[in-house]
Amino acid sequence: VGDGEPLILPRKFRQNRAWMELKKIWRRNKKVKGFLLDKVKGGYSVAIAGFITFLPFRSLKKKRRGNDRFTIDSLHPK
Repeated sequence: VGDGEPLILPRKFRQNRAWMELKKIWRRNKKVKGFLLDKVKGGYSVAIAGFITFLPFRSLKKKRRGNDRFTIDSLHPK
């Protein structure tokens, strides 16, 4: 890569890096920005850091906007 050229990282590497960051946020019990996508059986699908996640109805404490900050309760990779 020359001067001024963007470094393009492979998709798998970017996903791995995002997953590691999400694990760090989860361990520290911090909030992460996410976007509500769709209503699904039992809750909502939420986009967080390029991953599609699940938000159960029971975890909703208030009316959510399209984009909001969420706490990660658990991590289960597929």
